[in-house]
Amino acid sequence: VPEKAVKPMRKETAEQEQEVLFPIAKVLRRQMKKKNFHGLYDYVQINFAYSSGRLASVRMTRQCTSDMYFKSKVKVGFEPLKVSDLIETLNHFDAMEYILKSINKPLTEKFIKEVHWRLTQGTVDERNKRVFPGEYRSLHTKQEWHKSLTVPEISSRLKSMIAEYEAIEEKERRQ
Repeated sequence: VPEKAVKPMRKETAEQEQEVLFPIAKVLRRQMKKKNFHGLYDYVQINFAYSSGRLASVRMTRQCTSDMYFKSKVKVGFEPLKVSDLIETLNHFDAMEYILKSINKPLTEKFIKEVHWRLTQGTVDERNKRVFPGEYRSLHTKQEWHKSLTVPEISSRLKSMIAEYEAIEEKERRQ
């Protein structure tokens, strides 16, 4: 071996030096890679999936979501569960992992559509052609508790929100 030869770096070390992550993102990624059970990563996965499901009227309990995450099993009590609720919860785990792996990529419309595709693929609504994963909705939905955007407004509003986010300096995002 020549005296001036540079020692090769391990793959993980090279990746770590290239990326600058939020401290919490480092912890989440490390636990995700090591499959470190009962850490912050698992807490985030379970509670984000549960909270997101509650917003969408999913009837699964936090314990049911936890069992699904850790054991890949679901205990059914007196109240039946919808198949879509189970699929969407599983998809949520996948989407969260995708977001963590892509955390340093710029926020784009394509990225948001990819997350949407991961959340809604394989659901009953997709099979019944009510939802098209990775695409904007094609029909106007009327919500009683808030004003929703009309179909033509969605793309332009999303683009303006992304531009507004990207205009914020990196330093401010990390606070």
